[in-house]
Parts: sequence; structure tokens; C-alpha cells
Amino acid sequence: MNSFIGRFGSILGLLWLLGVRLVAAETPPSATTNEFASVRFDNDNTCIVWPDGSVEKVTELAGKKEPGSADIRIWYLTVAMNLMAKKGFVVLYIDNRDVVMTRTDSKPKREYAAVRFTGENTSLVWPDGKQEKVSDLGGRKTHQPADIRMWYLTVAMNAMGRRGFQATRSDRDSFWRMDAVDFWMERVLPE
Repeated sequence: MNSFIGRFGSILGLLWLLGVRLVAAETPPSATTNEFASVRFDNDNTCIVWPDGSVEKVTELAGKKEPGSADIRIWYLTVAMNLMAKKGFVVLYIDNRDVVMTRTDSKPKREYAAVRFTGENTSLVWPDGKQEKVSDLGGRKTHQPADIRMWYLTVAMNAMGRRGFQATRSDRDSFWRMDAVDFWMERVLPE
């Protein structure tokens, strides 16, 4: 009798295990897939590397040449970031010359604006690649007695903020980066 109960228990255990595996095999994975695209600033040879390995020059994708007064590196990187953002990519990593962006199903689309402090020629670069000199944004025309870099960056950040761009440390879905001279902000697009 004990051998019957033991075999019956073993058979029930095996059926249970098999049933769990069958259910698990039918359940689609819940993990989302990630794709990555990148850009490295290289003057007029600045290119985007897409997930499939194809490479496209930023100027050809944007259909425009770089502007005159905006910092050329900031212009290329901001235009490239917005070209990638139009395809659903969001910033994952950024440093002096490189931007890596990722795309998943769960992230809303975004667009980016940037400013680089270059003294009197400090200009904003908007998502469409247009530029606007910070000194032409109205209000006070001089930084005195404040630090000139902080004056330009603060005026630029407020101009971006008035257009819905955000920069915050506490919101994990918001991207911001500020170093000695650069500042990028993002805006989540309506679906």
C-alpha cells in the first residue's frame, strides 16, 4: 500500500510540474525589448548609428546645414537627439561628444532643447534645429553683477521651461545634464 501511495504521489508531483511548465511556456515573456541608437560629434561627419547597424549623416537626415552662431557641437548633438527622439528613442547616456539613446515600448516620445555657454554668442538650439541667441530673449541684457555663465544658462533654462521643457533631479523619467557649459532639457510629447 505504501508503494502505491508513493507512486501515486510521484505521478501527481510529475503532473503538477509538467502542468506548471506548460502554463509557463504558454505565458509570453513580460520583459520589454530595448533598442539603442548612438551619435558621436564629428563636425560635418556626425552620424547616427541605428539599431540595425545602418549609419546616416545628421545633416542629410535633418536636411539643413549647421547654423552660424550656435555652438556647432551642441547643434549637431541636439538635432541628432531629436531625430532619434522622433523614432521613439530617449536619452540613456550623454557626455561631451557622445549620446546613446534607447527605445522601449513603455516610454513616451520626447524632444530636446539645449544651450552651450559661449559668452556673447550663447544660443539655444530648439528641437527643429533653429537657434535663438539668449541675449535676444528679452528682459535684462546684462549679467552684471552675476556670474556671466550662470546668467546665460538661467535665462536659457527659463526660456526652455516656458515652452514646457523640464529639468529636475527627482523625476526619474526626466532627463537633465549640466556641466561647466552645456545644458539639455527634455519635453514629453502628447500621445
